[in-house]
Amino acid sequence: MTEPKTLSEQKHEAILRAAADEFQEAGFQSTSMDRIAERAGVSKRTVYNHFSSKNELFKAISKRLLEHAHLVTVYPFDHEETLERQLRDIGRREIELLSSEDFTKLSRVMLAECIRSPEMAREIFSEIREGESGIARWIRQAADAGRLRVDDPVMAADQFTALIKAFVFWPQLVADAPAPSELAGQAVVDSAVRMFLDHYRV
Repeated sequence: MTEPKTLSEQKHEAILRAAADEFQEAGFQSTSMDRIAERAGVSKRTVYNHFSSKNELFKAISKRLLEHAHLVTVYPFDHEETLERQLRDIGRREIELLSSEDFTKLSRVMLAECIRSPEMAREIFSEIREGESGIARWIRQAADAGRLRVDDPVMAADQFTALIKAFVFWPQLVADAPAPSELAGQAVVDSAVRMFLDHYRV
């Protein structure tokens, strides 16, 4: 049974939610700690007790967004199922995440701030690399099972997701393109799966 959250933990979550909403609506530069405190229903002092600066709060939200992206695609390798079927399921999950409005909005804020602050970009990217994504873990398990020939599962995972993001994520992020239809999204996944397996399948 999950332990109920303490009042401090509840305030911490409220601050993160409020900050995410503010960053989405106003952007990083225009967001103030006062507005975040007001939206979270806490004092400004409470916000600073949890996060020493707006930069630290932004990094915490970025880290949570990336952790969520990793968790969404957690998919244990199934020795009885075909590689195609498993990769298509992973690809569909990836598209669902990348197509979500909240993910796109926060990603746009993250990208703009990382361009403004290369130091922050390096910190965020370093944290991304500290954890193995669900896709990389699946690839590692498939390689251990002798089904894929992969020396670097993290690089292979980046390659697979890049084949999807080229059509589903980046056009929406930088050009405000509409999300692809379900049929178009499936075509993107099918193509990515074929290209990936053509290169890595044993």
